[in-house]
Amino acid sequence: MKHSILLLWAVAALNVPSASFGEDMTASTHRFTPADDLNKELMPVHSDAAFSEFETAIKQQRAGAFTSAIDGYKKVLKIYPDCFPAHYNLGLRFEEQKNWQAAYLEFQAAEKLQNLHRELYKHLWFLALKLGDKGDATMYMTLYSQL
Repeated sequence: MKHSILLLWAVAALNVPSASFGEDMTASTHRFTPADDLNKELMPVHSDAAFSEFETAIKQQRAGAFTSAIDGYKKVLKIYPDCFPAHYNLGLRFEEQKNWQAAYLEFQAAEKLQNLHRELYKHLWFLALKLGDKGDATMYMTLYSQL
């Protein structure tokens, strides 16, 4: 049964880069550390199934079962393609696996849904550099520094 519900729930950006990007943006300076608190967001949930899959993916992520978490976020996106937290978290998991292109695509999808997210621009900046797109890297660096 599909319905829209407006719920407060976690973006669950459990791992955010702790490094400050200065002159050198190598993979070695781009670290992930657990966040102390989850960012709270208003998010429309289109079905109980999407909510359930998201909660399961978060639990798998916390348990370190990253492949299962990736599968869970993909299931959420099949049900609810405009789910910012699922795109964002999927981007994080791909980035940790050094799957730069897949991470970049997920973060770009997340940006279309919520374009004033500072950490998102930090990831897009890093990934644009990794993929050799200096134009996008400059754009994302500028957006990051303006927020």
